[in-house]
Amino acid sequence: MEVFMGSQRANAKEGGIAGAKVAKLKKALLNALRTLENGGILSDLDGSDSFKTAKIKKARREVLEPFKKVKNATVTSKDTKANNSKTNVSKSIVQKTIIGKNASKKRTVRASKAKKAGAASQPLQMIGLINKALPDTVRKNMRSPALVNRTGRFAESVQVTDIVKTPKGFPSIGYTYQRNPYQVFEEGSSGNWANGNRDPRDLIDKSIREIAAQFAIGRFYTRRV
Repeated sequence: MEVFMGSQRANAKEGGIAGAKVAKLKKALLNALRTLENGGILSDLDGSDSFKTAKIKKARREVLEPFKKVKNATVTSKDTKANNSKTNVSKSIVQKTIIGKNASKKRTVRASKAKKAGAASQPLQMIGLINKALPDTVRKNMRSPALVNRTGRFAESVQVTDIVKTPKGFPSIGYTYQRNPYQVFEEGSSGNWANGNRDPRDLIDKSIREIAAQFAIGRFYTRRV
């Protein structure tokens, strides 16, 4: 479990990341179950009777037992023998499952490392790619109730300045913009211009993430410098 302390805006962002992880885990579990069932592994496993089946068999035995004691009487019925055996999974199934799990884990680790290294290992190239698309992306996202594009100066002033690694190895993208006069819209700034919707940082963060999604950067952070 990771404990995170920060602003409301950062906390909401982390909550979205955690929710995405939960959804990804559920999807992985569902796919694993489907794979086992499609391969016949689940359906072929032996096991004890379900509660319903056990009750049905017990009722049959209790009803038929008196008739079996009648002389010269022949009694036929469906299966009445209780099955309390334990589920046995063959060694080959266990080995296949472990091997498949380990292989999947290795692929996930390699993909995760590649994503983390992608932006941080070639920061200059990534900075150039993001900055090339950033003004147009910011301008496109400038819609009410956020900042609205009027002169184009704000969008043109936004640029990524650096990309560094966090202690956990994730890219941290630093950016800047023309603070005079647009910093007055930042939440927490003095004056009456900030209202929680027009914070330039939210607009820039959204635009950078929109661009980064095209390059499969994965998890990263943004910060105003």
